Amino acid sequence: MLPKFLKASFPGQNTAIRNLGCFALCERVAVHCICEHEIGILDRKYDGMFAVRLVAQSAQPIQVPASLLAIRSAAWFFDLPNQFGLCFRKATSVASGEFHETLVIPIIVVSQFIVCLSRAFAYFNHLLQLDNSMWNNDLKFKLALIAFTAGAAGFLLMRHGMRFDYLSAGPAFMTIAGLLPFAIVFDVRKLKQFSNLLIGFLCMVGFNLCLAVLTYAGTPLNAPLADSWLMKSDAMLGVHLPSVVEWMAHHPWIYVIMNRAYYSVLPSTLLAIVVLGFDSDVRRLRSFVSQFMIAGLLTTAIYFVLPAEAPTAAFGYAATPAQQRFIEHFHSLRSGELTVISMNSLEGLITFPSFHTTWAVLLAFAFRPYKWLFLPMVVLNAAVCVSTVTTGWHYATDVLGGVVVALVAAQTTIRLGKWTDLDLESTKAEFTMKTGLALTVAHPLGPCRMLSS
Repeated sequence: MLPKFLKASFPGQNTAIRNLGCFALCERVAVHCICEHEIGILDRKYDGMFAVRLVAQSAQPIQVPASLLAIRSAAWFFDLPNQFGLCFRKATSVASGEFHETLVIPIIVVSQFIVCLSRAFAYFNHLLQLDNSMWNNDLKFKLALIAFTAGAAGFLLMRHGMRFDYLSAGPAFMTIAGLLPFAIVFDVRKLKQFSNLLIGFLCMVGFNLCLAVLTYAGTPLNAPLADSWLMKSDAMLGVHLPSVVEWMAHHPWIYVIMNRAYYSVLPSTLLAIVVLGFDSDVRRLRSFVSQFMIAGLLTTAIYFVLPAEAPTAAFGYAATPAQQRFIEHFHSLRSGELTVISMNSLEGLITFPSFHTTWAVLLAFAFRPYKWLFLPMVVLNAAVCVSTVTTGWHYATDVLGGVVVALVAAQTTIRLGKWTDLDLESTKAEFTMKTGLALTVAHPLGPCRMLSS
């Protein structure tokens, strides 16, 4: 059924267009304005040219669960492709010749797009005014880091005449667009653990995407190679990397174990996000994600100043296929031959400091509150640090540099915690005040007696 105002807008000769049914889709777009105690229903009106004119009008206060409003407001992420597809099918099946298909289809699609965008804008605009826990200083800080990383990557791309293949980042974009509505719904419903878990995961996805592009875009800065200095530093430490690699070649079972440990940081990170996310103390996951982002930026900044082509190329021993791809990408970027960055063919370019080591230290540090996981994670991530050398990916000095970066990132996050956790402190203070008031009123001798005692 079409609403009455649509029938009034298209009398008589426009029956064929009204029978498209596509405008009935707009009937579901009801909730646009959300506030704490009432909702505003938008009066949707359409003129003869199918342009959408949205006029916000006040409505009587209606008691609607916040979770329902959030779900309906977030549904536009998922329903938009279905709406476009249905509009297209309905429009192309019109038998009447009153309006030509080439005119109807674009107007309908644009109208639906405007409705969906206005719905999303109104929701997020009012979301920021609600008493919610998601839009806090911690999230603002993470978004600022992501924005800075993306801006620096864009600047370096333009400076070096490079291009980023946005289609290759489709899975990352779809992941963010698909999970963000659920994070909002969980936050509105006060399910802090679920919301905190999704927000932490999405921040990691967005930041890693921007950081990978930044690393590639900054490699053509062509700072002098630091391999000679790193080789001398290893010699002072008593480490001769070719001998280590040769010894590992004669003990293949140890090499296999170390190689698997080297690539265990990603599943360990997913485990950390789940465990820390479901913890009642949301600060633990917040701190871990902040430490990871700060460490990533510090490592990348040092790499721009002290790039290295890794021990494989410096010492000349046999390289694995992955190490060979790294060498090709590294030198192609420095020579200007590689100008298109694709997420489908990225390689880790940072030698000093070892980000694998930084990553492993932060993971072990994150699991310290859990006795049943802390020791196994310490052993596993210690193996990760050792494997960076035994697999031939890093100098021993890279490991020491990675440890220092991890410590700096952890200490910086602790210092910033006084500001990023302000929302938690205010919530705790409010809970304490309400609890004290309840106890005072509930005292058997009355509030005055309790105060005097």
